[in-house]
Amino acid sequence: MNKTIRTRSGLITGGVVLLYVLFLRLMGVPDNSPWVLIQFALVMLGLIGSCFWLYRQYAGIRFIEALTHCTRTLATAIVVILLGFTLIYWTSKGNASFTGYNFMLMKVLFSFAASGLLSAFFTSYIFYTFTRNKAS
Repeated sequence: MNKTIRTRSGLITGGVVLLYVLFLRLMGVPDNSPWVLIQFALVMLGLIGSCFWLYRQYAGIRFIEALTHCTRTLATAIVVILLGFTLIYWTSKGNASFTGYNFMLMKVLFSFAASGLLSAFFTSYIFYTFTRNKAS
């Protein structure tokens, strides 16, 4: 399998999510706004793109290989997102506490991991279903 597809896709996805979060912060959007949910859609689009590039490069991929690829792409994106949220948290909070930082990390990790794993599963399944007869 090609490692550069998932690494590049994960870095791009994580970077796009961070740019979107910074845009929301600059626009003064509250944390409970529906616009915040778009960041999870961006993760899903990044996984769809990664899976699409994988299936374009390799014809006879099994479902578990695609799922592994998408999960590793998600892991790369989450690392980038966590690093970015860490920088945002420590630079934007004047009196930041370590407990608040831990809570922020927990929220980010759980929310992106849960939505990303669901997206990885369904994306892998959809691409596998539509391309399984491509190799024959």
